[in-house]
Amino acid sequence: MSTRPVLLYYGLMSFALAEILLKQSGASSLDYARGQNAHHGLDFRIDGDPSRVRQANESCSLLRATPLIRSEGGRFGTFELWHRSARKWPVIGDQKTVSAKGTQRTNSVLMLAEDERIGLLNPNGISFLDCLKCLPELQNGIIRHGIETSLVLASAGQEANVASEWVTNTIIIHPTRRSLLDSISNKFEFSASCGEALDVYEFESGWRIKISYRLDWPQISFRIPQSYQSNTRTFHLVGDNVPVNEFGLYYLTLFMLGSYARYYPDMWMVDLQKSSSLALLAEDLSASALERIPLLSLSELQRSAICLAADPIV
Repeated sequence: MSTRPVLLYYGLMSFALAEILLKQSGASSLDYARGQNAHHGLDFRIDGDPSRVRQANESCSLLRATPLIRSEGGRFGTFELWHRSARKWPVIGDQKTVSAKGTQRTNSVLMLAEDERIGLLNPNGISFLDCLKCLPELQNGIIRHGIETSLVLASAGQEANVASEWVTNTIIIHPTRRSLLDSISNKFEFSASCGEALDVYEFESGWRIKISYRLDWPQISFRIPQSYQSNTRTFHLVGDNVPVNEFGLYYLTLFMLGSYARYYPDMWMVDLQKSSSLALLAEDLSASALERIPLLSLSELQRSAICLAADPIV
């Protein structure tokens, strides 16, 4: 663990460069970009000594990554190059088609995001803690250390009736704490064309949203919060304003953790020796990164959303 965060970060960087070459022009190639983007594109800041702090909330908040911004306001570096073409993931769910031949069910892409940049990283940056709160695979670990999640579990489905030409999309927001539910609700946006199609039912600590329309109606469009999906049945909605996809969260966390291990080994080794909360969460992050980063990269390179199959609900 003493050097693993550094190695994982540079492994992720190779995947990021491959994604840049696939999505962008030759002007973003590594040799061409060196003139203007010869930097990681992120600056590491440490606001104290995490190894002297017992509480995970505090120690994880001391590590921060900020974007590199020139005096005239332009952003540069490898992270900036990658982020220009980073996009939100689609939402995958259960698609049911009813016809005279019977009912067919499959896992399909139900919602696609616009082909536009997710947003800009705040000039003040983002903390290691903020990123951990948004990583789906780290949720059990952070809860054990007393950190509240910024994610809400959700699921989606679609039913299409061939005979009537009616389609119904359903989004279920699973129960969560009220403050997080309110934060999520403020990020839903529906076009005026959804007026007659939209039905929202709010129960004690969650939502059910139904959008029903005929295929010959005008196009139905709406926005949902940033989402991360690791299996075919459920996904997570993000309550915080985090302008990166799941790959970007690993990008930021491994940059921070790798910089901490590389430039502050005196503190990092103390964390490891006493098995601090930060060290234990770093182990969880490393294990998750080894599984998720190749899968997320393969999805980008193949231009397809690859998810693990979920166990059937009995």
